[in-house]
Amino acid sequence: MSKSTFAKIKWRPVVWGIVLQMVLGLLILRTEAGRKTFAFLGKQVEHFQSHVLAGVNFVFGEKYGDFEFIFKLMPTVIFINSIVSVLYHFGLMQMLVEKFAVVMHSTMGTTAAETVCTAASMFLGQPEASFAIKPYLSLLTKSELFAIMTAGFASVSADIFGLFVMYGISSSHILTAVLMSAPAGLAVSKIICPETEESQTKTWRQIKSINSRSESANVIEAAAKGAQDAMFVVLTVIACLISFLSIISFINAVLAYLGSLVMLPDLSLNLILSYVMMPLVFLMGVPWKDCKIVGEVVGLKTVVNEFVGYTKLGEFIKIDAISTKSQVIATYALCGFSNPMTMGVIVGGLSVLIPEKKNIVSEIVVRTWIAGCIACFMTACFAGLLYDEFSHPILNNATLASNYTLTTVSSYTNVSS
Repeated sequence: MSKSTFAKIKWRPVVWGIVLQMVLGLLILRTEAGRKTFAFLGKQVEHFQSHVLAGVNFVFGEKYGDFEFIFKLMPTVIFINSIVSVLYHFGLMQMLVEKFAVVMHSTMGTTAAETVCTAASMFLGQPEASFAIKPYLSLLTKSELFAIMTAGFASVSADIFGLFVMYGISSSHILTAVLMSAPAGLAVSKIICPETEESQTKTWRQIKSINSRSESANVIEAAAKGAQDAMFVVLTVIACLISFLSIISFINAVLAYLGSLVMLPDLSLNLILSYVMMPLVFLMGVPWKDCKIVGEVVGLKTVVNEFVGYTKLGEFIKIDAISTKSQVIATYALCGFSNPMTMGVIVGGLSVLIPEKKNIVSEIVVRTWIAGCIACFMTACFAGLLYDEFSHPILNNATLASNYTLTTVSSYTNVSS
């Protein structure tokens, strides 16, 4: 960063972004009320998601477990996306987004448009969150555009959140990570791309309010539209997992062959990433004995995508390969869309919404990806600093209580019959 750029940084959003991140971490990870509240919310999320099994069991039968990913995890995306669509129809999601946006706007001094979009990114993917400020996208400055793109990389959407929980990842920690990464994304974006223009969407009067109108005529149409929209996500996830896992397998086979020629038969992409990322995850607070494993999953998330990273992390959690603290730090580090695949999604989506700014979007997308990675890693650092696994562990890897699940499915079956 040049001296001239450094001099242009407005430190209020940077300082307050870090303060908000720290305060959220302290409240959730260090206070009894915060721990219990988010442990409760996480468990309710898991119980809520268990209702998807009623539809799965009815459509695919009791032997769906033979293809658990497609028949259990993917319907979760459809279910949650449909619920979010219904919440938007009634205006409840818009109210929630606006409350988060008001807090960040009041403390950090960020503009109304970029703050609303960042808050929406806690629940929606990017560029979907951009629809919250769609009428104002063409008015955004380069710094504001950088901020909303960074927010997309630093967060995960509600439907994908459901997938991570089904992998065996702690729901309470994913909720915490999503909240903490939002102000972090704004803070990092204002360091890398400080505001040098006069914003036309700075105040709530200029932006009026987030768009609360629903495109659906009634709740039935809203639920159906949410389910239909989720199918694109489902097919994208399936295609990406098949593609990326196959490519990784091929790369590992090539590396293993090349390694065998120089007496390194265990050479693989996973191994290379683990060693490259070891110093970074150690700085996050991961005990050195776990750094190789955590470095591997963080590396996979960063250069491939978060699905591969969480899938691998879920496998390590099942066999207790790493400590609880390492699991927590890895969960926070992986909780974001900051990967190369998302760059294409964001460029494609925003290029359609604001074609006049297509060149700017393409120019800054790599830097926003890096900013998103930094925001997620900052959140992981705070988690490593604040989490105490010995006094009050809140990590629950029992994703869905089996008794509850069986009760839910059996209750549905009895009602149907």
